[in-house]
Amino acid sequence: MAEKQDAVINELKLRIRLLEKQNEQQAGRMEEKLLMWLVSDTIMEANNTTDLLKNVLERISVILDIPYSCCYQINSGKFEILSSYSQSDPVAEGFFNISHTDTFLVSLSENPVFIASKELNQFGLKLNSGLGALTRFASIFPFESIYNPFGVFIFFETQKGESKLQPLGLVIRHLIQMTVEKLENLNLQQELKDLNYSFESRVAERAQKLLKEQQKQVQETEAKFSPKEDVITSVISSAPPDKFDTLFMRNIGVEVRTPVNGILGFAELLREPGLKESFQNNYIDIIKSCGKSMLKVIDDAVDYAYLKSDKIRLNPTVFALAPFLTELYDTYKIDELFKQRENLELKLNINVNGNASIRADRDRLKQVLSNLIWNSIKFTSHGFIEIGCNLSNDSNPDDKQPDLLFFVKDTGVGIPEETGQSVFDPFYKIEYEISSLYGGMGLGLTIASELSELMGGKIWFNSKQNEGTQFYFKLPNAFPDAPSEKKPKSKNGLYNWKNKKFLIVEDDEMSYIYLREILKSTEADLFLAKDGHEAVKFVRNNPDIDLVLMDIKLPGMSGLEATGIIKSIINVPVIVQTAYAMADDYKRILETGCDDYVTKPINRKKLLKSIARLIEAPE
Repeated sequence: MAEKQDAVINELKLRIRLLEKQNEQQAGRMEEKLLMWLVSDTIMEANNTTDLLKNVLERISVILDIPYSCCYQINSGKFEILSSYSQSDPVAEGFFNISHTDTFLVSLSENPVFIASKELNQFGLKLNSGLGALTRFASIFPFESIYNPFGVFIFFETQKGESKLQPLGLVIRHLIQMTVEKLENLNLQQELKDLNYSFESRVAERAQKLLKEQQKQVQETEAKFSPKEDVITSVISSAPPDKFDTLFMRNIGVEVRTPVNGILGFAELLREPGLKESFQNNYIDIIKSCGKSMLKVIDDAVDYAYLKSDKIRLNPTVFALAPFLTELYDTYKIDELFKQRENLELKLNINVNGNASIRADRDRLKQVLSNLIWNSIKFTSHGFIEIGCNLSNDSNPDDKQPDLLFFVKDTGVGIPEETGQSVFDPFYKIEYEISSLYGGMGLGLTIASELSELMGGKIWFNSKQNEGTQFYFKLPNAFPDAPSEKKPKSKNGLYNWKNKKFLIVEDDEMSYIYLREILKSTEADLFLAKDGHEAVKFVRNNPDIDLVLMDIKLPGMSGLEATGIIKSIINVPVIVQTAYAMADDYKRILETGCDDYVTKPINRKKLLKSIARLIEAPE
């Protein structure tokens, strides 16, 4: 009987010890959770580096009843105090001063170190006599950061027995990592704020200087006129300079501050630990977009100031039209802001001879078109934006100097009918939700309009709300004077290309018959190839061919691929036939070395003129 009782008692003792151990573990876990919750909250609430370090040291020390703690930065081998905490009254000056030997730095790693006071000297750490006399344990947590290359948090325990911090070492280490990350974020924010302040100051200073120059010019201009004359020569057409100053500064302040705030906010989010790569890429794209928006605001402000001060001078040069527009198309195709419009297509449509050159100020023409494209991107979320050019309807195609008409068309929200020509006024904005991301001072269309007038042209638009807008820019006398082309020999008023060999590459029989009828009266010798391979073979065997009419869509080898091979064999003129000549298709046409293109349905007069230009030698 006694043996059974002993067995029961022993079993009860085991269960009691097990329950005590479980309670200790639960109590330990509760302490960890409480510490993590309270200190994390302290870290999140801090809004400057001084309060962050002070409050973290205090919160950990109070919760765990640690009398002294300190955060040091180790700089050039010396301990520099960043922040400290004392449970008692303010300590004497130098109380937290410590020194070390090389052994200390060698012994440290990224892991925390827990040292009894009697081992401190051996570890290479020497405390101030007052602090050293009180300390029983020192818990050292090393850290590294961008702004503080190397430092340590040290908690000094004075109680007898075991260290309170050692069982919680992993939790405290994690909290210190959070503190360091927050420290870096706060330092980064401060740097960006300082940069923003400096940047805004420079922009405001520059803008003020330009405005003062304008006012001076206004005064000089007004002085030339008699007081009796009712002549207004103000730089700003509808407002006195002081009012314009206020409007200008208010707009630039708001429009610069908005993207800067976006940069600051998302830069801070990028510092969040464990941020997914997809979020990182998204935040980086937003920061780049904000930066580009800010740059656009500054560019517009400076350009408008220069326009109003009459400091812009045109520099006309002769350049190829098609590559110019293709380059502009490519620029916006990869633009960060355009790529945010996922359901928006960019099109290119050049309805002018592919080899045409124009005479204009290339940079200013690009600026006008860029401002129109930018405006369309702001107000178009889906559908398309089409950029291109053609000859003006009121120009005679046979004139030596026809007017050139550029256009930017979109399927955006449109311009309200009551707005009218106000869209070209300085600082005029139409507020739509879809355009809020892109900002702007309301100067883009103003600058485009004034530059167009400076170039002797004009801008106008057609628009219908919820259907889209079409902006047009007419550039007069755009085509440079060139040596007149020799008129092709004719017979009874028709083109005469007797003994000329033309290869027509076309797989559609009806299209071939149509081309044959157009060219029949020219007396040229016509040959047919029904695909790209056959065309290449024919050219190899007939290197004296004078012209190739190439269809783009062919079975097997495409027309563009065949053109590239043919051009590598002989330098023969190639005219491409296509049902569309827009965007990437037109770009590929240029890259393969085609000399010109015609769109289907083919215009007889245009085709014959294109052939004449390519095969007739100049006089």
